[in-house]
Amino acid sequence: MAYAVLNGLTSTRGGMVAAATTALPERADTGRDYDYRYAWIRDQCYAGIAVAGYGPHPLLDRAVRFVAGRVLEDGAALRPACTVDGRTLPGEHTLPLIGYPGGGDRAGNRAGSQFQLDAFGEALQLFAAAARHDALDERAAEAARLAVEAVTERWTEPDAGLCGCARNRGRNARTRRAARSRTPRTGA
Repeated sequence: MAYAVLNGLTSTRGGMVAAATTALPERADTGRDYDYRYAWIRDQCYAGIAVAGYGPHPLLDRAVRFVAGRVLEDGAALRPACTVDGRTLPGEHTLPLIGYPGGGDRAGNRAGSQFQLDAFGEALQLFAAAARHDALDERAAEAARLAVEAVTERWTEPDAGLCGCARNRGRNARTRRAARSRTPRTGA
């Protein structure tokens, strides 16, 4: 059943939407209602990793192909979310509709222009899961190399954090710790 849902949320180009809805509030009357009808790198990776736990699978192949394409196209400027065909997200805007009770009438998402360092870590985990099944092609291997370079290059920069919230800016401690532990030290 879960596979059917994941498969149904995945486009023919491999991008998987996080949800088929927009403007449903995380909590009523808080202003935290977002449009999740887009492909989030993190979610795409987690779905691919989960499927890889059961062995090689077409859904894993599509996740790897989609994420590798995004890393190869965006490089160190990887966007945490995009449309299911890899395009930039539209900015947030209101709709001429009544929203869900306690929610809003918002479409689009500002996360498409954010920097979230953890997206590279999730991509690397996905590529590692694919490699365990001999499902990492040359394109994905090149994307993995670029992801490592991007983390090495950008790990000290402030980012929007795991949830892309202003209160999390600059706090991506998990990826920063991993990068710091793998970065060679100089004797200076």
